[in-house]
Amino acid sequence: THVDWGILRFAQDDTVRRRAGPARVRPTGAPSAPLRDIIDVVRAFFQRLDAGERYARTLDLAKDLSAGELQAFRAAGMLRPASRVGTRPCDEPRKVCYRNVSVAKEGSPGPFVGVCREPKGGCMVAYYAEQDLAREELSLHDTVRALRVLYDVDDRETTIPSHVGKDPITLGWLTDAGGERRVVLLAGPMVSLSLVLHDSRRSLVLLPTDRQLTPELRAKHGAEAFIAMETLLESITVHDGRLARAALGVLAPDAPSLARAITRPPPLDAEPTKLETRSAPLHPPPAKPSAKANVPAASQSAVIPGLVRWSQLRLCRVDKTTIRADFPGFCKRMTHIDLGMAHKQNRRPTEVWKMLVQLCEDHGEIRSKSLGKFETGQKVVSRLRSALKELFGKDEDPFRRYGKDLSGWRARFVAQPDVPEDFEDDPRRRASSREDAEDGA
Repeated sequence: THVDWGILRFAQDDTVRRRAGPARVRPTGAPSAPLRDIIDVVRAFFQRLDAGERYARTLDLAKDLSAGELQAFRAAGMLRPASRVGTRPCDEPRKVCYRNVSVAKEGSPGPFVGVCREPKGGCMVAYYAEQDLAREELSLHDTVRALRVLYDVDDRETTIPSHVGKDPITLGWLTDAGGERRVVLLAGPMVSLSLVLHDSRRSLVLLPTDRQLTPELRAKHGAEAFIAMETLLESITVHDGRLARAALGVLAPDAPSLARAITRPPPLDAEPTKLETRSAPLHPPPAKPSAKANVPAASQSAVIPGLVRWSQLRLCRVDKTTIRADFPGFCKRMTHIDLGMAHKQNRRPTEVWKMLVQLCEDHGEIRSKSLGKFETGQKVVSRLRSALKELFGKDEDPFRRYGKDLSGWRARFVAQPDVPEDFEDDPRRRASSREDAEDGA
């Protein structure tokens, strides 16, 4: 039986949305009238976070949030521009087909065209404008960063996952009158309150909505309880275009402007400056194979300043020879040659580079089973550790041991197998991504 995985995923996402409930529902309990206004302001965002959604159409967000409220979430980085929608559902509700969206030919009624997946008996061709397909990413990384400031949490270099899953997300620790509390975020339809209700540590559990919070739990787990619970839709409000915590009046920080750290290519007709003429290109052209000519040596790795903690770093695999590194104030794509992880004779990736790519593919984990001979794998991990320390100018270990027998390693930074879509709104960057894909192919 043939299964259309695209349709199955769309139906699954729609089921998750229905579980989250309508966008305008009063929370459990009896909050005051001003609190109801605050809840209505932020409910649309936190319901999507609680449902595990990673993207939302800009038109849908504009229906639920005002322009000032949208600006507050965008200023905090919790909503970031993403690439356009690739599929659109059929206009007839009884049909289960979907349209693949692509750029339309010149002279068409719209800049984008949607063609049904079903070759026979499908829906009609539709044309869309740019605003019909615009969407934004619900950035979990920036949401955690903002919550740490709003709740005065010490992160202690805890790693932020790339998306919500089955486990609670540890934000860090705070200190109150009763001592130290662990702060965790329970987001997504797959995570359950039972994972933290019987914890032996004093904890503050943050819930995006009151979906799992019954009146009994609300009464038992108040602010002074051993396991305290708090819903973000009752605690976070919008003040003068900024997100704020209503209880303390703390404002969320602005998102780091990573776009300013991206080097823009000069115009094609611009004259190169003296500095550009003397400096070597970031991606040198590959050397032509020759039996007599000497192959130039790979460039040496240079220290990238500005990284304060390993938990701020995010490494994403672009292809087998390119990764993207970003942290507040820095974002750049680099090859194995740029990082000095290439053989001097033939410029092929070294085992250290292969381990780094495998680390991204495994979401920051190095399993002992994938190392082959343990002693050999341990040497490669040690060389990768030294390379990362030298590259970012850090003395702290970028890895920590894990597992019952401590035979595996886990990165203290975020490692992802693909590039997130928070920077794909730039047409020139999309063009370079397509060129990278074609070169990799």
